[in-house]
Amino acid sequence: MKIVRVITASTVPLVLFAGCTSTHSVDTLATGARVAGKPTPEAAAMFDQIKALEGDWYMTDDNGQEHLAMEFDVIAAGSAVREIMFRDSEAEMTNLYHLDGNKLVITHYCAAGNQPRMVATSTASDGSIPFKFESVSNLVSADGSYMGSLVLHMPDSNTLIEDWGTYMGEKLDSNRHRFDLKRR
Repeated sequence: MKIVRVITASTVPLVLFAGCTSTHSVDTLATGARVAGKPTPEAAAMFDQIKALEGDWYMTDDNGQEHLAMEFDVIAAGSAVREIMFRDSEAEMTNLYHLDGNKLVITHYCAAGNQPRMVATSTASDGSIPFKFESVSNLVSADGSYMGSLVLHMPDSNTLIEDWGTYMGEKLDSNRHRFDLKRR
């Protein structure tokens, strides 16, 4: 006799919620999902630095005019940080930061249409957080362009410098993108 469980609309949120919060004692689930484990104190400290960026960040253009450039929001019950770059422009992009076991990761949802993922495993000696390339999805060609490195410099609580590196295929391009930001 085959037992079939009927899920009604009223039980779906509970099923989804339970799936989001359950913990497992195995390294890999039958579905292939990987259990990352708890973050190291250093990874947790880096993520706390990212969470502390919550708010609006401004940069000055070539004409000396200040514009809203980046917005950071702590989301998903504190488990992720969303950064919106250049909201409402043709170049609007989103970054999602979160912990994955003993590392801090960022996925950059680029205006170019690809999604590079970078990893920070430790802070630099100057306190900055360097992210290194891990993978990229939706890359159109093997020699295509994608963001592959990021260093976040936070000299004080109201200053943020984002230094992005672009890759062409497997080579780091000399073209870098630096954003000097101030919190208001």
